[in-house]
Amino acid sequence: MTNPQGSPTKKSPDVYSKVAELTARIDRLPTMVLPISVILALAFGYFIALYDVIDIGVAFSGTSLPYTGLTTSEATTVVSMGLFGYIPGALILGYLADKVGRKPMLMFTALLTAIGSLGNALSVNYPMFLVFRFITGMGIGGDLILVPTYLVEMVPAVKRGQYFNLVYIAGWAGLGLGPFLASIIDILNPAIGWRVIFLIGATLAFIVLVIRSHADETVRMLALKGKIDQAEALVRKMEEEAKVRLK
Repeated sequence: MTNPQGSPTKKSPDVYSKVAELTARIDRLPTMVLPISVILALAFGYFIALYDVIDIGVAFSGTSLPYTGLTTSEATTVVSMGLFGYIPGALILGYLADKVGRKPMLMFTALLTAIGSLGNALSVNYPMFLVFRFITGMGIGGDLILVPTYLVEMVPAVKRGQYFNLVYIAGWAGLGLGPFLASIIDILNPAIGWRVIFLIGATLAFIVLVIRSHADETVRMLALKGKIDQAEALVRKMEEEAKVRLK
């Protein structure tokens, strides 16, 4: 059934069978065909997440905290506000991804993370820190949910574990390299170093946003939204690319 504008009003069993068929064709692909830039943009979401979790501790360290204008108790609340933002970020943005699509929400999570980190870099008082830290947490919380979803829907089964590992490795890299870099920045100039630490996170998030804008919507979401022809064309493109790569 369609409404007067021609868009589906109720999904028929045929739609779900088509979704299953297209998903199975992706699963059967013998090699990875997504652009490496897209995979890296997804992986960097985890890098930024764990970079952010650890580096805020460096930004609010004993050497930098006096320059932020926050007390110790206020800084603790700001850190907690970011973690609290994970919950509505994961729930709300995950729900919207089922309604709007994976790609737009993956772009939105990167945008939230970028805005939140940039806002913290420019914060001058306690309320600003709270608001922008919560925004950052929402972006990261949504990203942690949506990146695995995108991989499941667009990576063939034979390569899925490998690329999940790549994403998690990127996260652990952020956990390892982030504090090392942040500590150097903090020691060199504690007066503005904490701002630079947040600014690095914002810069990475904006780069991720730009790369994700060039990614495709997942085949599953295209089909569920009634764009069967686009979904079919995307799967055929992936199959042809797999043939080329395997000669």
